[in-house]
Amino acid sequence: MRWYAGMRPVPAFPRTKSLFRPVPKGIDGILEGYDMALRRIDRALFQSHVKPLETLGKVFDAKTMKALDKRPVDDAAKGLVVEEILTGFMQNDEVLRTAEVIVGE
Repeated sequence: MRWYAGMRPVPAFPRTKSLFRPVPKGIDGILEGYDMALRRIDRALFQSHVKPLETLGKVFDAKTMKALDKRPVDDAAKGLVVEEILTGFMQNDEVLRTAEVIVGE
């Protein structure tokens, strides 16, 4: 490569010091606060009788589940949920959010 007046080489990668910085000292407190918030949300949902739908290995139910795809499986698993993409929730007997699943075909 020819160098012209005013040009200077640009490194292909930034200095390694900037790539491997130590973890900031306050990150542990942030993670602990995040975990505490999740536990509070779980407790509030439990107290409100909101429960996740258990779908994996169950027979597909159109009232509580939405089939996103079908997957070829052996005869024993036909019509059963083989993968859960999005968890569904119920409160008492009311569906709050349908579960999005993949059903065995």
